[in-house]
Amino acid sequence: DRLARIVKSITGTNRPTVSVSIIHYNGKPWHEPVVEGELGVVLLKAGFTVVDGNSDRKPDVEIVGGGNVTAQTHRGGLYSSSYTPDVKIQERRSGSIIAFDRQNSTATEAGQNAAMAAAQVKVVDDLAERILPLLAK
Repeated sequence: DRLARIVKSITGTNRPTVSVSIIHYNGKPWHEPVVEGELGVVLLKAGFTVVDGNSDRKPDVEIVGGGNVTAQTHRGGLYSSSYTPDVKIQERRSGSIIAFDRQNSTATEAGQNAAMAAAQVKVVDDLAERILPLLAK
């Protein structure tokens, strides 16, 4: 329901080609597949074309950033996880920065990985509410 509401709230008609690259830093950097995938799904459902480094087409806008697990706790059979990414939205050709954004989210689930994934999905939904209208202008 929230995704449909986000997509419906976009008033602009511009739908630039977008790439997403979110890196997790914890000693050794790696891509955040849950965050990148969820944000890609939201962008696609909103009518944007999503590309990556393997695509023939270059992005008009790049969403890049880094995320960190800010807290993980365990109590009984439940795990709680907090995740915070910092993102930069930038026009590729001109280098103009459209926005910087940061979001924190916490989720509690029966498993540690499930709690982390739920926190990441919530972060993406929160960011998407602010980022998509900026891209669609």
